[in-house]
Amino acid sequence: MSKYSEIQQQLDKVSPIPKGIPKIYLLGDTGAGKTTFIRKVLGTENTKFPTTRQNRTTVAPTEYVICKSSDFELTILLKSVAEIKGYIKEILKEALEKSLKGDDVIRSLRQTSDQRFRLYYLLDVNNIEGFAKKVVLLTPLLSQKINELKEIFKGDITDQDEYISFAIDELNDKVECIQNEILGAVQQVVMSICDGKELNNESQIYKFSSPEKEIFITKCKKILSSDKESISPVVEYSRVSGALKSEWVSDSTEIVIIDGEGIGHNTKESAQLDARHYDFFYDVNSILLIEESKKPFIAGGKNALKSIFQRGYGDKLKLIFTKLDEVIPYDSDEPTDDERIDCVKDGLSNVLDALKKEDVKCNIAIDDIYFVGNLDKSEYNERLMLGFNSIFESTVSMIDNYDVFIEPRYDFELLALHINTTSNNFKSKYNRLLNKEHWKTIEAFNRRMYSNIDEFRMFMPITDFEEVASQYIGGFLSSPTSWECDAVDNLKQKSIDKIKREFNKLILGFIRNNLIIEPYEKWKESYLFAGAGSTIKRRNAVSTIINDVVVDSSQVESFKKFKDKMKGVVVKSIDNCK
Repeated sequence: MSKYSEIQQQLDKVSPIPKGIPKIYLLGDTGAGKTTFIRKVLGTENTKFPTTRQNRTTVAPTEYVICKSSDFELTILLKSVAEIKGYIKEILKEALEKSLKGDDVIRSLRQTSDQRFRLYYLLDVNNIEGFAKKVVLLTPLLSQKINELKEIFKGDITDQDEYISFAIDELNDKVECIQNEILGAVQQVVMSICDGKELNNESQIYKFSSPEKEIFITKCKKILSSDKESISPVVEYSRVSGALKSEWVSDSTEIVIIDGEGIGHNTKESAQLDARHYDFFYDVNSILLIEESKKPFIAGGKNALKSIFQRGYGDKLKLIFTKLDEVIPYDSDEPTDDERIDCVKDGLSNVLDALKKEDVKCNIAIDDIYFVGNLDKSEYNERLMLGFNSIFESTVSMIDNYDVFIEPRYDFELLALHINTTSNNFKSKYNRLLNKEHWKTIEAFNRRMYSNIDEFRMFMPITDFEEVASQYIGGFLSSPTSWECDAVDNLKQKSIDKIKREFNKLILGFIRNNLIIEPYEKWKESYLFAGAGSTIKRRNAVSTIINDVVVDSSQVESFKKFKDKMKGVVVKSIDNCK
């Protein structure tokens, strides 16, 4: 079972979504207007919920379940103590190194280096400063320990960073004391907001309900805001439900709007969509890609289009271009909306032509493209109302739209070549990364694998394996040798797209299970390496884990088993469509 499925099961036990309700998933670059769009639909502009900021606003995905209910409900899944302690330890190690170099300790205590855990949301300035003083007080002892180690090893270790790592390990008890104090402070904040609910060894559910809209939204902001005095860093996932909608939204409208983390937070996602989105793609009825009209597709949008169509989700896609009012065509001083729309369409055509040259055909129906402006204005917005109603009706019609399937026939003797190419490309990339990246990055990545977290910075093995598998095995799926019966090209393409959707879902579960879940003890062992030479041992151990899981034809006996497993995923993808 995927992590996404596990989360859905946990939430459904205490706050189930009404059966048959359509779901849409919002996708877009940071600042494109996803959160503003949600505010408009929910009618929460005056309360500024959900929050909007330019930098990495949405980290924990949130489902807004608009339904007929007398009460408003917030259900969240809290992260485990072990995961939070891991983030705190990572922050402390960074702070100790900064202190040794005379750098700003307070700044390094604010958040993890990848900004995915923001301690300064949870703790106030005085708390952060107090813990910074404790780190600084520990620094002379750390410096002394480094000098002692240098005397002991007398040049056997030449990397200064390895001495620092070794010394921090030697002072682990003292580091853990500060770590536990920080965790205690975090625990107090969480308990104060969640009615005494404590963080636990396992991720757990907290639920709040109220018939009063203002009280409910105030609580939501304390828990979910992307800002200080919020516990959002310890929230894994959230579900907001109730009759929360604008006056212009029809009383009969019931829908789930899912706001995930924005794309393009780092340069890597600008070139490759993160795998965290694909579970949502599979589960929802519509995907809403939101782009700014005045500068569309300059960050992650182009590759989002590419990923959506390559994986068979093109018929779920709807495009929303926001900030239409800010578009200024070259040849008009006082442009009309139609002139602005023509300008945006030219930009879209250029992107589609570029993708076509990459052999990615993006067929987007004109009825699935929407243009809205003035979302920052409080007055009634006719374009938004008409667009949202159209999206809702179209999404409802998508619920039972995947029944027809014509089975393609494949020559599975050819599949081994595609599997081997997939393995070689993936392993080459990770061998390069492991040889190039700093030991701290590898240690942080190792901790995330051990903690059942999919990625750290450029290390995104689930995403990366899915990417190469979709490219090469997806190419195999796109080229059947024959069909079970004759059919028009459109139906054949829909059938291949259906297989690709199934393959996308299954391959993510396959690689996650094989690379993270099953080698759990190996990830744990390599992370716990300490002392002299631990950085080299960890690097080698991580390399071994990856090479033992993703096998190529040079590993003859292992490749036979790996090939059969991969073939099983392909066959099941086809069988699931029948």
